[in-house]
Amino acid sequence: MRKLALTAGFFSAAIFVSQYLLPPDIGLYSGLALLLLFIALLFIKRLKVLRYISLGLALGLIWNFIYISIALKPARELDGLTKTVTAAVLAPPEDTDYGKSVLIRTEGVKARLYIYNEDYTELHEGDEISIRLRFVLTSKKTGTEYYNSIGIPLFAYAEGRPELTGSLPFKLRFIPARAGRKLGDKITEVFSAYSAPFIKALITGDRAELRDNNFIYSMMNVTGIIHCVSVSGMHVAFLAGLLYFLLGKGRLSSVICVPVILLFMAMTGFSPSVVRAGIMQLAVCAANLTRREYDGRTALFFSLALLLAVNPFSAQNAGLQLSFAATLGILLFNERLSQYLFGIFKKPLSVKLLGKALRWLLSALSVSLSAMVFTIPLTAIIFERVSVIAQLTNLLTLWALSLCFILGLIAALLGFIFMPAAVILDYPVEMLVKFIYAVISVLGRLPFASVYTDSIYIRFWLVFIYASFSAALFIRDLRHRLACFLTASLASLLIALSFSLIEGNRDAFVFTALNVGQGQCIIITARDYTAVIDCGGSLSQNAGDLAADYLSSLGRTRVDNLMLTHYHQDHSNGAEELFKRLEIEALTAPLIEGEGEEIFDLARAEGAEITLLTDEILNLNVGGISFVLIPPLDTVGENEIGMSVLCSFNEFDCLVTGDMNSQTELRLLERLRLPDIELMVAGHHGSKYSSSEDLLNALKPEAAIISVGKNSYGHPSAEVLDRLADNGVTVYRTDERGNIRISYNGEEY
Repeated sequence: MRKLALTAGFFSAAIFVSQYLLPPDIGLYSGLALLLLFIALLFIKRLKVLRYISLGLALGLIWNFIYISIALKPARELDGLTKTVTAAVLAPPEDTDYGKSVLIRTEGVKARLYIYNEDYTELHEGDEISIRLRFVLTSKKTGTEYYNSIGIPLFAYAEGRPELTGSLPFKLRFIPARAGRKLGDKITEVFSAYSAPFIKALITGDRAELRDNNFIYSMMNVTGIIHCVSVSGMHVAFLAGLLYFLLGKGRLSSVICVPVILLFMAMTGFSPSVVRAGIMQLAVCAANLTRREYDGRTALFFSLALLLAVNPFSAQNAGLQLSFAATLGILLFNERLSQYLFGIFKKPLSVKLLGKALRWLLSALSVSLSAMVFTIPLTAIIFERVSVIAQLTNLLTLWALSLCFILGLIAALLGFIFMPAAVILDYPVEMLVKFIYAVISVLGRLPFASVYTDSIYIRFWLVFIYASFSAALFIRDLRHRLACFLTASLASLLIALSFSLIEGNRDAFVFTALNVGQGQCIIITARDYTAVIDCGGSLSQNAGDLAADYLSSLGRTRVDNLMLTHYHQDHSNGAEELFKRLEIEALTAPLIEGEGEEIFDLARAEGAEITLLTDEILNLNVGGISFVLIPPLDTVGENEIGMSVLCSFNEFDCLVTGDMNSQTELRLLERLRLPDIELMVAGHHGSKYSSSEDLLNALKPEAAIISVGKNSYGHPSAEVLDRLADNGVTVYRTDERGNIRISYNGEEY
């Protein structure tokens, strides 16, 4: 078995290296060289370990080249083509902003099909259609390998209405997915509207309804338990544990467990993390049936190698990486850590009732800490932030999550047999969901609940704890080893957070444009004063969550004034979430007939003071900052009716004009005598109709921020970029630089 672990482990390592570092050609030549080395080592008896290492590396490097060259060839041939094809519908359509998205297979390649509403006809999985499509490689369109990592190399854009030509002759493949949807529908039927979205996400992985509750979804992200509703290895463990609890640990349980695990894998769409856990659980069953020893490390590396053999691009799947890292940490450290914890609490563990509860708590703590050993740095790299509160959240909620999964699954299955019996379980499950929501709502709002890794102090903390961990491995006594590591980790975390807090308040004035995609969200801080100008964007993470997370990472839990230039979604769709996440003292916005009512109602409900601008300019002097708020200067046009903000701190002036166009900019210059400014936010995300020559000549800005993301409007336009360059303005773009932070210490910025 160790031979398999070595070969599979280094095969996987070679795939990862090929995906992230080596060009395919170099990988092929390196693989062939290693294959020759393996053949040579066959004649040397003493170097068996090196033999399996070289074999694994050779196979991984060569296979990655073959897959990219041959398996993706049909997709590359379709890239850029527009043609009429016959396609098979593989999954039910999903809603998008402009129509429907459908997973299809055409000419031997999977593709994600996008159809506008006006061209959509009712489609079902198993249908065969004829349709004219324009193909684009997903990697070319997105700039990432995410879609390749889940086996979808192409986007297909409909250029006309699909024609139904028939159906696939063999539909057995769709039964598990349909069973999963039936289970989800039954969960909706059994449970209340309050708990059903959470239970459905927990059991089936369908998070569509849970995402509608932006606040809870964001709190799960902040507190680090979002993985609980991303069907993963934890759910496979819950399912297997339930079966063994009900049936015992004999061979019969293993016989029943095998088809149940396979069905669960199919129902959840064979996501990489579930397949990894499923294969490992199947190995447990096989070991039990054959009366052989189960080797967790061999099963882990074999499952990873199998996944990467099917699709090498899954090496770039974040879910698989985190699942593998968590499992590896548990396999390496959990046993010794749990023994250490049991040794510390030896006397309390001997008490019957207290001992059982304490043993479960310590086991959960041990598993959670072990899983985090490798997932923390991965999370920091992938998501650029770390949940500081995750460990506490896991301890408080893991028992409730496991009960929700077990009771939810039992209730849903009972619902197919006898609905009155199933509904009885709704109340206890709802109580558990309320408990989980309460915990994450409280913990997620704490300062520094989640911290960004762009802070040099947080990076230092991460480096320090892993240096301490490495050093602790050389201490022989396990108790002293863990005590030294935990003490160093907690002390360094407190130091890092303290310095982050000092850093966040060190500069007299800070102007930050958050990367919210195609939208705008600006945060202004001066000592303990915080203002937010606009809060909207196009990213999957709500702009309000991004703003709240950013402020929380600075230790700020209050916004003194939320200022909205206007009510377009890309400037205001995060306001509701911001109100839920943080305490907002005041809302300032323009009075525009028929707009903003929902935001006003929310502000009133939260007790915020509301100021609406009509005709008069409003001057505010707060926190050492002077705000000049200019009401709408036009009465027609979607983009012209909006508020402008001139913000001054000592000799530093900045101007935000929302989506104002060049004609309204002239009215602004006529209405108000503006100073030479140091910073401007380019109007309308860099539209060619904004940031006019007249405005630039009058303001003479030294720098300009363009808040922009992926869009179909051509923002920022070449004309604006040229105008800014011709006027000597330094340009900073959020789509290129992410969050843009400009600080002023009273003398320079």
